Amino acid sequence: MTKTPLKITSENFFEVFNLKKNHIDDNASYDGCMFETYGEELTYVKDHAQEYIWTILDGDTTPIISSGYHHADLIGYLISEIPAPDDLDIEVHYEPDNIIITKQHVLSAAVDIMPDMDDGEAQEFLNTIYDEVFSNVEETILYHLKEMKQAEITP
Repeated sequence: MTKTPLKITSENFFEVFNLKKNHIDDNASYDGCMFETYGEELTYVKDHAQEYIWTILDGDTTPIISSGYHHADLIGYLISEIPAPDDLDIEVHYEPDNIIITKQHVLSAAVDIMPDMDDGEAQEFLNTIYDEVFSNVEETILYHLKEMKQAEITP
């Protein structure tokens, strides 16, 4: 199964996925939630299903948290109480405070997440949420796309 890539902010990630505390190391990074890449902590990480494991990767300028267990360019691991959806490959990015979002960004995100959506449907989607987009961009887009995807699944 091909997974759909989805980028979210670190703020949304920490609000949604509820991380487990590292019970092995009281001084762990990431508010006491990071697990190391070796020894007892790695063994503990590997005891969890893939959908609960998140890998902290060494990004170009900031760390990137990626769903699943990865082996390269890693800093450490996180374990969530909420599983990552099977059909999504989630990347968590630390975003700058001042992001400029254009209509094209919204349309591209809609088509990326719902590849079967044509241009007319994407434009209709944008028109439906236009006012909300400017008050709370990312949460609104994610909410509406998930709602649309759920409507496709529900008979």
